[in-house]
Amino acid sequence: MKRRKNIFTKKSRWQVIGEKIAVVFGIVLVVALLGYGIYKGVGWMTWGSKGKDYSLKPAEITVLDGTKLNLESALTLESEGKPVKGKVSSVEVGKGLVTSNKENESSKSDEIEFDGEGEGSIQLTYTLENGKSVARDLKVKVVKAEDSKDNQEFITGNGKKMKRENGAFMVDGLPVINNVLKVSETFDPGESHEAKKAMDKMIAGAKKEGIHLEIVGGYRNWSQQKSGYESYFKLVGEKTAERYWAKAGSGDSQSGQSYDLNYMQPQLIDTAAGKWLDQNCYKYGFVIRFPKGEEEMTGFAYQPWHVRYVGDKLAAKLYNQGAWISIERYLGLPAKQ
Repeated sequence: MKRRKNIFTKKSRWQVIGEKIAVVFGIVLVVALLGYGIYKGVGWMTWGSKGKDYSLKPAEITVLDGTKLNLESALTLESEGKPVKGKVSSVEVGKGLVTSNKENESSKSDEIEFDGEGEGSIQLTYTLENGKSVARDLKVKVVKAEDSKDNQEFITGNGKKMKRENGAFMVDGLPVINNVLKVSETFDPGESHEAKKAMDKMIAGAKKEGIHLEIVGGYRNWSQQKSGYESYFKLVGEKTAERYWAKAGSGDSQSGQSYDLNYMQPQLIDTAAGKWLDQNCYKYGFVIRFPKGEEEMTGFAYQPWHVRYVGDKLAAKLYNQGAWISIERYLGLPAKQ
């Protein structure tokens, strides 16, 4: 009886070649699919995120023209209602928005400065801690400060809520006033009792250390701010006047939370009182409203005599371990036209 030949014991030459071709073709196909997926932003980096509901909070914002939006602090990427750790790796500004990032050009910047009113969207791509990539759209409306209306809400550059109330831009109960964020003629809060109480406490505290502080200027209403500017303008001229004294509507002294101490000259910082004020006012909730080196942010020259009450927590942040930063820089808000 003849033994049957086992056809599986040895493969033919063409079978071997065919299998090799199949393996090579499979590898090429997988690589091509991965490459295409990465190119489209849905490759192996994002496959692991499928099934998760990633959302941007907030997904729609209204900001003022000139706002510097810090993407890391103002926005949060969430999954299932919880924050997801990751960093913005790419920013692409769409049509309708004028920003520091060119339209339709991808950028790695984590800050966007809006430079004109308009509406549009910005695509943000986040790289997560596990290496995955998630892209989401942020809808943005940019409004000029002078076109804003009472009760209109905005977000600041660092994500704080801001509202136009009673003719002023308010952030956590703090009126922010400068050459862009102007108050209306009807805004007349008077002197803040909380600020006055804190000032009295600071004057007493300085006295215990042998330092004399004296209030030489405080709250000004619209007409007082206007007449003060006009008098100063006649005395020093327009160029100097605009650096040191705000026009009506733009004056920080109209907040009801500001004071001028001792004498209104830059040389105050060279005195014992000026140095003490610079190093200690934050302990009482006050800040140097127009810090040295912040003129581009505030729109006004350095004024070591002018302090503003903002509360202990914010004052400590703006003190910045002795390297004062302005309210405008901290909030990412415009001050210069």
